[in-house]
Amino acid sequence: MFSNDFKKYLKWICIFFLIILFLPVLLTKFPFCISDFSNTGPIGDTIGGIMGPFVAIAAAILTFLAFWVQFKANEQQRKDITLERFESNLFELIHIQQDITNNLIFVEKKGNNNKVQAQGRDVFQYVYEDYNFGLDSKYDNTPIIVGVKTLMRYQSVNRYTDLKELGCLDHYFRHLYRVFKYINDSDVIDDTDKYKYACMVRASLSQYELIMLFYNCLSSNGNEKFKPLIETYAIFNNIRVELLARQEHKILYEEKAYQKLNDNAQS
Repeated sequence: MFSNDFKKYLKWICIFFLIILFLPVLLTKFPFCISDFSNTGPIGDTIGGIMGPFVAIAAAILTFLAFWVQFKANEQQRKDITLERFESNLFELIHIQQDITNNLIFVEKKGNNNKVQAQGRDVFQYVYEDYNFGLDSKYDNTPIIVGVKTLMRYQSVNRYTDLKELGCLDHYFRHLYRVFKYINDSDVIDDTDKYKYACMVRASLSQYELIMLFYNCLSSNGNEKFKPLIETYAIFNNIRVELLARQEHKILYEEKAYQKLNDNAQS
């Protein structure tokens, strides 16, 4: 309720009033007093006249303290309401993100009218490791492209943008970007709390979601806006680097993308 400066001033005020409390003794019993106040009439009248103004001041200070406490309580209440609104909106965004993830569907047509279908989080693992992109002249000198992993291993990571088959994931990545941007743009919380809320979102992502996010943000789709947020909030803190198409791809992100904000922050 009180700042450190306020507590410091309050301490001196208390000391001042303690001195006043012992003023009768100081004025009548101690030999070094300039005047002998015990002979001026009833000691109560003398001390009462001296302490009257201070009592009035004390009453004014106590009144101020009452208003001050109420002011700080109202200020804290406003902060609590603002934080509650921020958290409510954030959790709603996370809920929507989960719905988008659960409703993902990816279908690969096979021969003889057969097809393979992946749904929900399985979509990310399937397109990364199993989907057959076939052969294309723009992928010269590349083995049969099975999965994004193979393409990223033998071609530039910029090839990710050419994969029109991954259009079904566009909504997923756009909304995920908005979740992190909502945290980053908030003026309700400080940087440490922003990191903690970002960790909550990161904890909801599977390993293959992180891997696909890794390559999506290296492409023109997310390099300019999403990639800086990934690095700021260490979204790849728990990524399994062995799943990357090439281990050296790790250096395409700044080191802070893999590290905690500080030693006290939660992972």
